[in-house]
Amino acid sequence: MYEQQPNQSWIFLIKTDSYAGNFERDMCAYITGMVGECGVGAEEAQLFYQEMGLVEHLLDEGEYDWDGIDVKYNAEDFENPFALAVESRADEHGCRRPTSLWPAEINWVAIFFEQKPTDEMIEIMRSRAAKFCREYCPTREHKWDRHKIKILGYELLREEMKQFQERSWPS
Repeated sequence: MYEQQPNQSWIFLIKTDSYAGNFERDMCAYITGMVGECGVGAEEAQLFYQEMGLVEHLLDEGEYDWDGIDVKYNAEDFENPFALAVESRADEHGCRRPTSLWPAEINWVAIFFEQKPTDEMIEIMRSRAAKFCREYCPTREHKWDRHKIKILGYELLREEMKQFQERSWPS
């Protein structure tokens, strides 16, 4: 399904008009179902699974209930299309998470991928990001003290790591 290119990763950027440090982990969880080690966004990840219809068969079979689901570790069980593609990276405190502010622009949310996201995944992210801002955030004002978020655009970046021999020594 995915072809990993050596020394290559991908970044999906969501450009907004608001400081993204107030919501980047919640937005990522809402649009991909993925959360980091810190657990921020678990509530939004549950909404992702419910709204995407990825858990009903497991819940119907009695295999899981929401109290026993750890969205950080059970993503593959739920057939989440993002589970094998999203990459978690360590933040400045060593906490691994699938998202961060984009360093060049603090109003942008960056979501990291080990493989290039499919067109279907990109459409899911765009649609759910718009829904997050349009429907979810306005009902969460008590949780986040912020104004309405507006999405200004999206970008998909390919990141390549190149290695150069700086110096060598004989044995």
